[in-house]
Order: sequence, then structure tokens, then C-alpha cells
Amino acid sequence: MMAWLTSLGAATLAQSQATPGAWVHDLSPFIFRVSDTLGLRWYGMAYVAGFVLGYFLARRVLKVGRSPFDPARLGDFVIWCAVGAVVGGRLGYVLLYDRSLLGPVDGFPFWGVLAMHQGGMASHGGIAGACVAAAWFSLRQKAPPLHGIDLLAYGAPIGISFGRLANFINGELYGRVVAPPGEPGPSWAVRFPTELEAFDADRLPSLIGPRVVDAVAQAGGDPQRYVAAYADLSSANEATRDAAWRYISDAMASLGDVLRDGAADPAQQEALRSLMLDLLPARHPSQLYAAALEGWLVCLVVVWLWRKPRKPGVIAGAFGVAYAVGRIANEFFRRPDAALLDDEFAWTAEHLGVGITRGQWLSLGILAAAAAMWWWAAKRSGEPLGGWRRGPWTPPEAGSPRKADSADGASQAAAADGKPGLHSREGKKK
Repeated sequence: MMAWLTSLGAATLAQSQATPGAWVHDLSPFIFRVSDTLGLRWYGMAYVAGFVLGYFLARRVLKVGRSPFDPARLGDFVIWCAVGAVVGGRLGYVLLYDRSLLGPVDGFPFWGVLAMHQGGMASHGGIAGACVAAAWFSLRQKAPPLHGIDLLAYGAPIGISFGRLANFINGELYGRVVAPPGEPGPSWAVRFPTELEAFDADRLPSLIGPRVVDAVAQAGGDPQRYVAAYADLSSANEATRDAAWRYISDAMASLGDVLRDGAADPAQQEALRSLMLDLLPARHPSQLYAAALEGWLVCLVVVWLWRKPRKPGVIAGAFGVAYAVGRIANEFFRRPDAALLDDEFAWTAEHLGVGITRGQWLSLGILAAAAAMWWWAAKRSGEPLGGWRRGPWTPPEAGSPRKADSADGASQAAAADGKPGLHSREGKKK
């Protein structure tokens, strides 16, 4: 990852010197590629890295802090949370953003819900699904469900951050426009060629002309067929129009492939890059904002709070508040999802003078629920659990004498009754 970030910084610097404020995104979604569509992708590795690092963070809590969880079952816990995140994320996208996927689709896998390449997943749904899985697993372990959700909330922010970095590499979920096509933008702005694959009617006039047709030909396309497809967009036959849209979209995707893979002729590569400057607007790199606001900032909050044991639900509530605030802030810079461009939940708060996106509405709900849970969890009676920093609540090493202290009262009382305490290995393995 560090090597990739270094190469990204060097490429960005070189490109900004050539065309100030107009870096054209040319990162490949593949770490390595076996064929045009098969290979190891950064997006998949982001999920793997997130779950692995989340596992080690949670293991530290189980090893050092107070927890009724059996450390030997932590791997199962992570797997169930991963399954819950994927199922919840997909169902969340389908139900919240594109209900047409509830029906059948052409070709494998025949059902839109399973066609993961169409639309992807929703972060709000993924969080909800993972929370349900964590609570269910905790109940099976005879542990407080909120403690399991706390463990999830403690490890999740790093995975969220890696996921947003992968979104940036893929050139998806990009931000709002800061400079129109053909005009220089700020040095931090990015132009995303993937935007051309989902073009709309307003952009059609810019997709025809000698430079575009020549670029399609140099990318391996048929220029005559491209011109014919452009003409077919005005056909009265719906099937003809759909075929034309697909062909032009594929032709635009091939231009992005040439940018990412590099053209054999440096002059051709530079000409294609110059064309993109005229076709694409400069946008906020909102994926990077999200990685910082929804990932690393939230991580700092939960790590700082759980340096010592907390009552179950406090960490999950803090995570929800911090995540919702970061998501609401980032939505001001993020372009709405394609499925919502015609129905953006465009309720306008006249007294604020801003539009409220659907993502912000959902985040406001999370903010309210998480703040209420944080307050309730902190006020209710119960034994504090977790904590990653060594202290008087730390379990003793094997063979070492226990140190009596006020924080260990529950275990001492349990030992007096002849029962294994919360801190003891016997108690955890029961």
C-alpha cells in the first residue's frame, strides 16, 4: 500500500507540472490481471486487509481487557461480521437506492440482488448487517450483544478507510464538480475517465468529433461503427437506442483502459490525456475525504475511548456518532449516487439554504440513534468491559499472583463463590 501511495504521489506531481490542476485519474483497479476482467483487485484486498487488521485490534482487547468472549472464537466472530456486512450492504443498496434490482436481470446470476457488479453495496446497510451478525454471535457466546457490537465498532473504521481508498482507485463515488470540462481546476482536483462510461444526454454533444473518433480508433474501436452508434441514439426503436448506448459506453471504457494501461505511443497517450481534459470536469476526490472522515477520524475516537473498559454500548454509540458526523460532512463534497440523480431526496432546508441528500438523511438517523445509545449505555448499571491498554483490569499472566484492586471486585467475588471470574482463562473458556 505504501509503495502504491508513493507512486501515486510521484505521478500526481509529474502530471500537475505538465497540466496544472488537471490530474486525470489513471489508476488500475487490478493489483495484477490475468485477463481483461479477471485478476486480483484492490477493492477485494481492501476488504481482506480491513478484516485482518480488525481481527488484531479485537484480539488485543480480548487479551488485555475485560471480556467474556472466548478468544479462540474471535476468527468465527470476524467471519460472521464479514458475512453480515456483505449481505446487509447489498440489501441496503437494493432497498435504499435501486429497487429495480429486486427483479430478474439478463444472464448470470439472473437475480439483480446477486448481481454485485450492478450498483455494489451501501455502507449504511453494511453497518446494519454487521451489527446484527455481531449481536447474534454474542448471544451465542452468552455475552452482552452490545459488547459484540462494541468489538465490531472498534475494528471497523480501518476497514471503512481502506474501502474508501479502493473506491478512489476504482474511480467511483467521486465528488462534486469544482471546474467544468476544458477549464483548469485546483491542484487537488481529479478528473475521472470512468465518468464517461455512464454518460447522459447533456454530455452527448461532446462525445462526437474528430478527436473523439480518432481516440476510439486508437483504443482499438471501430470509428465507423462508433459514428453509426451515435446516430442510432436518435432512433425510434428502443432496442436500437439501447444497443447504441452500450456500444458508446464500452468505447468510452476502452479509453480509460488505454489511460490506465499506457499506450504504446507516448504521443497517443498525451493526446488522449488532453482529450480527457476537454471532456471531463474536475471533481473533489471525495473518496479520500471519506477515508479520513469516516475511517481514520472515527478510528481515533474509538481507540481513545476504549483505552480502558467501558460499559457495553458506549463504543458502538461513539462510533455511530463519529461516523454519522463524518458522512454528513463528506456528502457536501460527494456526487450523489447515479441511481439518485433524478431523485436525490432533494428536500431543501430553506432556513439552512442547503439540500439534504439521502445519505445525509440516513446519517442523521444514525446520529440520533447512536447518541441516544451512547447516553443510555453510559448511564445504565453494568460492568465495564473491553479496554486495550494494560491497567488494574488486565488479566494476570499464567502462574503470576493476582493483584487485588477495586476494579477487580467482580472477579474476586466470583472466586469467593468458587466460580471462575471474568478475567480468568477458565471463565472465558467455559
